[in-house]
Amino acid sequence: MINADGLTTDERGNLMQLQRGKLEGGDSLNWTGHKCFLEWFLGIGGSTLETVGFFIRNGGFVRYPDPAMTNNGFGAFFEDVFNGCISRDQIIGKFLMHIALIPTDDSEDQKDVIWYRKMACYWEHGQRSFRHTNNVIHNGQDPYKDKSRKLPDPTGRDVSALLTRVVGGKKTFFGRVLLNIADTQMFWNTVLLYTFRRDENDLVSYTGKLIASMAVSPTLVSRLTWWIAPKQRLKDAAQIYWDNPDKDKTQRYQPGMVKLTCAAIDKLLGV
Repeated sequence: MINADGLTTDERGNLMQLQRGKLEGGDSLNWTGHKCFLEWFLGIGGSTLETVGFFIRNGGFVRYPDPAMTNNGFGAFFEDVFNGCISRDQIIGKFLMHIALIPTDDSEDQKDVIWYRKMACYWEHGQRSFRHTNNVIHNGQDPYKDKSRKLPDPTGRDVSALLTRVVGGKKTFFGRVLLNIADTQMFWNTVLLYTFRRDENDLVSYTGKLIASMAVSPTLVSRLTWWIAPKQRLKDAAQIYWDNPDKDKTQRYQPGMVKLTCAAIDKLLGV
């Protein structure tokens, strides 16, 4: 279950939770996306079309495609782009996974498919007006026995900025202007870390978006955001989230993610 890199995975290398000694995939898409992105940024790996394709079920993305591997099968639920199980955190991992897509050969066909997969992300989220995800069920809810539904997670400019980087970032003057505007949300999120969110330790999504904003088409705003971001705090938060010795490790034990996160931050710092 735990490999030599300090990662709890299934047999395909997807990151998994450990619940009562068994693998659980409720966060697999998100976590695996972050892992692939960090490895891509560090030049030691990335994601492939096979990696991405694994998380597609019934024509749409899910947290983990095997219903038996998530609580009540909620993580394998997909009906259409408006009805599924992908939360805001999961969609960030999904987009990071697509940024990290690399071809396994030099064929033009595979490069075309990669471009199609990236554009499919844009088209799918665009159908929701770039405003929300599709998680209309609660975590652990049986979507087939329990027909009640909730409002999906809203998505802001930070998610739109990340999606823009999935499809290549700023390529025109208009695109640069829009990306700078979209990056302002990450700036204000960073300001909040110094004020109202001083005790926040779940900074996985924030850290992934921040590194992506510097790795792909950095803007004036994203550079300013990186400059004021609390780098050591992000490292400490990664330690607490992925490998805190003072907390129960039965659900998330991924010490290898601490190493990858800290290495990516150090690379941006020039260490």
